[in-house]
Amino acid sequence: MKNSKKTIMDVPHSKCSGCMMCGDVCPKDAITYPVGEDCFWYPSIDMLKCISCGICYEKCPAMKDHAMTGNIDGNDIFCIGAKTRDEEIRWNSTSGGFYSEIATDWVRKGASVCGAIYDENNMVIHAVGNDEVFIKKTRQSKYAQSRMAGNYRKVKKLVSSGRKIVFTGTPCQVEALHSYLGKKLYNSETLLVIDFICLGIASPMVYEKYIRHLEKKYGSKIKTVHFKDKRSGWRSIGTSIQFQNGKEYFRTGSRDTYMVSYVTDALCMRESCHACPYRKVPHISDMTIGDFWGIENINQSFDDNRGLSAVILNADKGIAAFHAIKKDIDCFETTANDIAKGNYTVLKPKNANPKRDEFLHAMYTEPYMRVIRKCCSYSGYRKLITDAKYMKSKMVNLIRTKMGVKK
Repeated sequence: MKNSKKTIMDVPHSKCSGCMMCGDVCPKDAITYPVGEDCFWYPSIDMLKCISCGICYEKCPAMKDHAMTGNIDGNDIFCIGAKTRDEEIRWNSTSGGFYSEIATDWVRKGASVCGAIYDENNMVIHAVGNDEVFIKKTRQSKYAQSRMAGNYRKVKKLVSSGRKIVFTGTPCQVEALHSYLGKKLYNSETLLVIDFICLGIASPMVYEKYIRHLEKKYGSKIKTVHFKDKRSGWRSIGTSIQFQNGKEYFRTGSRDTYMVSYVTDALCMRESCHACPYRKVPHISDMTIGDFWGIENINQSFDDNRGLSAVILNADKGIAAFHAIKKDIDCFETTANDIAKGNYTVLKPKNANPKRDEFLHAMYTEPYMRVIRKCCSYSGYRKLITDAKYMKSKMVNLIRTKMGVKK
């Protein structure tokens, strides 16, 4: 007879981060992740397979006590601003290329890397690789929630066998890895854990509707997606998408509908992100990396608008990894407080937009652009309309002038 232990289905949606660890820990592979009406994945249990062991609930990081302190614990945390000396790597990285140097150093020493990549359909997944070609795939921010299913098991298998591996993920994915592995394996010298300064998780379904909308508009399948393209400068938050027919889409952050809905308007973030319990320093990762926003007020000599990494070294393993690649980077010591000045989400989550639920439920059933027009703010989508009308008017006037037609 089955017992009455709680399962992952007893975890409120408001707390679930979608880390997908519960499926990996399930001994019967009874857990899958359908998309809910709010455009995010949530666990679902096949009760014909479930044995009610309760492990999924017991291991769930959302059910553990994580007091959201919203502060920096101690002033002795070692922090740096850093950029690689390889300008090609830095140009193709989200910030300063610090992650690439760390991952490359470990791979050259025989390690594997587990990180987010694009699959053949340009959706975001986590995967494991062990060469520098794979590191290039994990480079750059990917602004949609990654599918993590199966990767906790892969990491555990490698660490248990004494193999070296670098794991990169969101703070909630790192918390899930910690719970899955347990302290002994998690603290193994063969595992280096990196998380990042997280704005919040964007809906994979909204992202998919965005790229499929562009494929229809440009009449071609997408070849590559590149968020944080720096051709207009690091601060421009550029988005570039290459299509198989040779066409290209490029917009800066304030003019791209998806980035407006995600970053500017906070319409498509997971509910748990708006009450994230991991907004504190230090994290349980070995190091936390991110963009060093506000560098112009901290160290102007490092401000060239080509990208700079902010690095919080949370543990001795992180400090050792930094010293191993120090010869390949330019860096300066800073403080967690200085990093937090330009990255407010280090200590507190981004507030939810009042139209968030309306946006996500409409996106579940309606065309992408209809929902964008309905819910995006004046400073976001309406700015796109204004700019488009202005450019059209300017082009019409130019044509009239060349043809000698009076207004």
